Amino acid sequence: MNDEGIDIEEYEDDLLEPSEQNKTRRKKHEEPPPKPDRLYDYLEARFGIPKNSFEGYCLYLGSKNKIYLGPKSAPDKLKIICIGISIARMDGGIKPTTNLFQVFGKLVTANFVELGLEQAMEYVKGGDLTILEQKPSVSDGYVLLRYQSNNLGCGLLKNGIVKNMLPKARRMKLNYL
Repeated sequence: MNDEGIDIEEYEDDLLEPSEQNKTRRKKHEEPPPKPDRLYDYLEARFGIPKNSFEGYCLYLGSKNKIYLGPKSAPDKLKIICIGISIARMDGGIKPTTNLFQVFGKLVTANFVELGLEQAMEYVKGGDLTILEQKPSVSDGYVLLRYQSNNLGCGLLKNGIVKNMLPKARRMKLNYL
C-alpha cells in the first residue's frame, strides 16, 4: 500500500486477461489486449506518472509477456517487426523497463533513487548497489535510478540493496562520468 492508500499489489496480478490457462501458445495478434487502466493505475500509484501522459498511445502485447507502447494506428503497407517501445513485462507482476524510465522518467515523482557519482558508475557497469539513505517516498520494489537529472534505468530495491535491472546490452565500463 502506498502513501495515497492505493494497494499496488492489487494491480500486479491482474493486468492482462488470462490466456486459456496458458495451455496453447497463441499468435501475437490473438493475444488478449493489455488492460491499459490497470497498467496506468500501477504506474501512477507506484511512480506518480500521470495517466494522461500516455494519451495518444496504445498498448500492445508482444512475445514473452512484453507490453509495448506505440501509436494508435500504423500504415497498412509496412511490415512491422515491433510497434512502439517495450515499457513493461508481466512475469507474475508488473516489471517496468529501462525504456519506460528513460522516456518517461522526468515524470516520476515517487520511488526513485538519486545516485552519487560512484554509484552511478557502478550501476552502468552492471553492479548492484547498497543504498544507505533513502527518501520516505521510496519503498521496496522497482525504482528509477537517477544521476543528477539523468534517468539511468530500473532497479529492484529490497532491504536497502538495489538489484541492477539494466539490460546487459546497455551496460558499459566508464572511467569518468
